[in-house]
Order: sequence, then structure tokens, then C-alpha cells
Amino acid sequence: MAFNKRLPILVSLLALLLNNVRAVDQKVDTTLCFVKACHMDDSQSECTGTYWYLSDLNALSYGCLFYDGSTMEKKRYYKIYAQSYQWGLQSTLVYFYDNNESPGKTIAFAKFKNSAYHFVAAQDLTGNSTAYINDGILQPVLSACAAPYSVWSNTRVATSIEANGYAVYNS
Repeated sequence: MAFNKRLPILVSLLALLLNNVRAVDQKVDTTLCFVKACHMDDSQSECTGTYWYLSDLNALSYGCLFYDGSTMEKKRYYKIYAQSYQWGLQSTLVYFYDNNESPGKTIAFAKFKNSAYHFVAAQDLTGNSTAYINDGILQPVLSACAAPYSVWSNTRVATSIEANGYAVYNS
């Protein structure tokens, strides 16, 4: 008798589990943009440093985290957070390829929400905007947008990187 009372609960749990398994096996339909920017101080006389951000928009929007590129070595995996309107901040695995980031080159790989992305550098910064941060502006210098191409359920050991800050306003 006790088993019969638990059967609907077990069936519900099994259905929930199967739905989650199906979701894991499906790639997301979100286009991501990986953008390289430099820091322009308040005088706007010089743009220095290298900063990266990952977003489902082709712009650094309010709350989007950015990371100091000088702390990220090529040919290594890093855990950063991507800004998504649909899901908020999401833990994302990124890998930088060892090349000169010239247009047409694959500059990075990312695993976002169980989907694989390859980012090819482009000089077309259409849609990119400057972003105001606490001590100046981040000015995009390179962008790479990509759609997911497959499910990628592999795991890698990644170094967690602390964000340097976040956008306080975008233009």
C-alpha cells in the first residue's frame, strides 16, 4: 500500500530526470560574442590593456563582467562568466588558441550551457558599443560572434579567473 502511494511521486521524479537528460543532450540556440577591448581613461587620450568579455549580445551591457587579458595565457582552459539575457550570468569554459588573433583566425573555444562554440576573429564591430566602467571606458577592438555547433559534454580542469569589474552603463 505504501508503495502505491509513492508511485506517482516516483513517476514524477523519473519524468523530471528524463526531461533534464534530454535538455543536456540538446545544444542551446544562443549566439555568443567574445569581445576584446582596451581601457580608455577619462581623458580619452590613450587606450591600454587587453580585456575580454563574453555575452549573448555584441556589446558589453550593464552588469556584464570583464576580465584582464594579461592574466589569461593561451592554450589553457579558464572558467569565466558569460552574460546572458535569457539565463543571467553563466559559468563558461573558455580556451584561447595560440595565434595572433587576426581576422579569420579561430581565437577561442567556449563551452556555454553544454554547447560548443568556436570564435573566429572579425574586424566588424557592428553592434558593439563602448561600456562605462568605474574608471573610464572599455573600447572594443576585436569581436567574434558564434552560434553553437554541437553539444559538448566533456569536462576539463579549468583555472577560475576573477573578473576585474563589470559594466556600469553601456552606450
